[in-house]
Amino acid sequence: MHSTRHVLRQRAVLVTGVRTPFVKSFGALMKADTLQLASASVAGLLNKTSLDPNEIDHIVWGNVVLQGNAHNCAREIVIDLNLPKKITGNLTSMACASGLSSLAQACMLVEGGHADVVIAGGSDSVSNAEVPLPRSVTHGMMMAQKKGIMGFFKEAGYNPSKWFPSGVALTERSTGKTMGWHGDVIAELNNISRKDQEALAVTSHANAVLAERAGYFKDEVVPVTVDKGGRKTEV
Repeated sequence: MHSTRHVLRQRAVLVTGVRTPFVKSFGALMKADTLQLASASVAGLLNKTSLDPNEIDHIVWGNVVLQGNAHNCAREIVIDLNLPKKITGNLTSMACASGLSSLAQACMLVEGGHADVVIAGGSDSVSNAEVPLPRSVTHGMMMAQKKGIMGFFKEAGYNPSKWFPSGVALTERSTGKTMGWHGDVIAELNNISRKDQEALAVTSHANAVLAERAGYFKDEVVPVTVDKGGRKTEV
């Protein structure tokens, strides 16, 4: 019998983390888009740890709804915070598991010997989610550049009511179903009642309030600077 050779690998260790405040959509952080939330988080992390940016090898960042002018949010964080240009970055999108996926990828990079220090996280702004136009309107806008306004009407039609987005929802292309629909099905399959779910949610929120008042979140919440009426304000 041949003995199995053990491959030595680096062990990935989660050192610490931070987050931005939890607020309602279209509330105190309405002016902060996905990238601003991401940059605030990473800046807060660097401030908390006094980590030398030159030690960072890579950033992995998760997004659910991609931002049109920041297709690779991880790389935009590097540029936005003026971090060393040697830092590489990639975006990962796995619906609501995007942030968790970024952590998994960071671990694989470290344990695979591809990096020593990786920052991983995720951000999304419901208030600034970009709403896609109907495909006919997109085609019309492209045709208008070639054939003028009549090219637009030929593709988009003459009824303005059909030019607007039908609504915002994260639906599967294959089924047309939302995450909420699937959640209801899973709850039903596992005999979890709506009453039990709401009781758990209320208890969780109550515990969070108690923890915040007791100061348990003091070291993990970092402020976000937003523009309010021409004034820079920290939230």
